[in-house]
Amino acid sequence: MIIRAIGGFLVVALTLLSLKAGALYFGAFWLLVTAFAHQEAYSMTKFKVLGRVYIFCMCIHLASLLILLQKFESMKKIYDLDVLILSPVLFLILAIFNYTEQNKDEFFEDFGRGFLMFSYVVFFFSPMIVLLLNVKSSLSLILLLFCIMWLQDTFAYFGGRAFGKHKFSQYLSPKKTWEGSIIGILVMMGVLYTVHQNFGFIFKDYFLLCLFIIGIAGQIGDLLESCFKRCLSVKDSGWIIPGHGGVLDRFDSVTAGALCALYLLLIF
Repeated sequence: MIIRAIGGFLVVALTLLSLKAGALYFGAFWLLVTAFAHQEAYSMTKFKVLGRVYIFCMCIHLASLLILLQKFESMKKIYDLDVLILSPVLFLILAIFNYTEQNKDEFFEDFGRGFLMFSYVVFFFSPMIVLLLNVKSSLSLILLLFCIMWLQDTFAYFGGRAFGKHKFSQYLSPKKTWEGSIIGILVMMGVLYTVHQNFGFIFKDYFLLCLFIIGIAGQIGDLLESCFKRCLSVKDSGWIIPGHGGVLDRFDSVTAGALCALYLLLIF
């Protein structure tokens, strides 16, 4: 428990420090987080045929994020999401050329697992950079996303211990309960609404609704990553965060929330 608390404190401290330092520093921090996410996804997949394809496409994805952070003059007319789609498409193309009649069983297994895990990292971790570069007051929005997940997870834990009786998902997350989940979302919404003057301008009249939707998205993101780990027979995605495992374990909720927030901003 002590190690887990220290690991959680370090993650929170690094996140807040990078946000306080400015967009460039948070962008560098998140680029590093994404690189670790790729490394963990690669290790979890246990490639037999397409390992080199994953590594090459991972480099293309990270380079794409770096290009977005730099905002090169030649890239200004290209919408950010178009650049991010490049690496998954490239994965598909390069994977095909690794097929042989002799390796078709290993190929299909690698292709299914590899493309799924690669696409997961690309489409769940990239929206944070897109938000950072394209949204007004982006650092406030990103801070809000982290606050949503931190508050919801904390109060869901204590609410579940105090009142939890019904399992949220018996197979994917047996320690979580519906009671804890509901308490976490409601308390998170109540706390953030009391300080909505600091964040309310982001979603304007839909602030509470967006908090609710993003909170649910975060919980689904947590279940999704748990599903991947159980399908791949892995306890933790990595080792980089003491007591928490890897960055896929620690940032699964906020990445899902960032993807959800991106679409909510397009809608509202």
